[in-house]
Amino acid sequence: MRKVFTILQPLLFICIIGNCQKNISLTIAADSSINTEKIYCRYNTGKYIKEVSDKFINKTLAISDSLFADYATIHIDYRPDDSTYQSNDFFINTKPATITPRSNNENNGTLAFKEIINAIPVYDSSNNSFWRDFLLFRQKEAEDVSLFFEKYGGNPDSQESLKQHVLKALNNRSISFFKKKPNNYMSFWYFKEQVVNISLAYLRSDYSYLQNFQMTMQSIFPKKFVESAEGKDITWRLIKNITPQVIGTR
Repeated sequence: MRKVFTILQPLLFICIIGNCQKNISLTIAADSSINTEKIYCRYNTGKYIKEVSDKFINKTLAISDSLFADYATIHIDYRPDDSTYQSNDFFINTKPATITPRSNNENNGTLAFKEIINAIPVYDSSNNSFWRDFLLFRQKEAEDVSLFFEKYGGNPDSQESLKQHVLKALNNRSISFFKKKPNNYMSFWYFKEQVVNISLAYLRSDYSYLQNFQMTMQSIFPKKFVESAEGKDITWRLIKNITPQVIGTR
């Protein structure tokens, strides 16, 4: 027994020091309907975003890299001609994943897929139960936001108080959902994408409101999310927006 422990001890030490580095392995196997010369990919490891420059070989592209979060996200663009643009996003983790994209004849902007293995579509309620539950939970507030932009989309700032009201109501409802699942990485990821990023786009001059997001993040999510590269990036972007003349560029 002592011999076994002696062997395992240095391995455990290496794992602790190196934080057991995780990796992603993804194969994109394009359907026959896809012109692979018109596919563009990038992915986010939780620490950095990388554009994929490798070319498809026999309609197959292999991607492997380090993983610094619970999931990496992969974004796939397909632009077969000047008038067609289709895209899709997926979560992948350490399990070897395969995505088989196919052309979407409906041309609704979404890149369809023939098969996915160990990959979760980010914005597909049929194949992503977290996103489906999230949409249902904040359905009324999301509909109010949609109605606002349908009516004032050409000049949303002309109705500033109403814009702030509907967007903040949506944010509050979203945050209530994330509070129910604070240890789920997807809560943290959608908080970044659906609350912080949208607010920075449409409420960026409401500095006191944006400043509260840092405290909200710290009160809801565990340190492993807040102190991660993604958490630090959220904090930096919020501070930069509030004091752009001081922060400048990194």
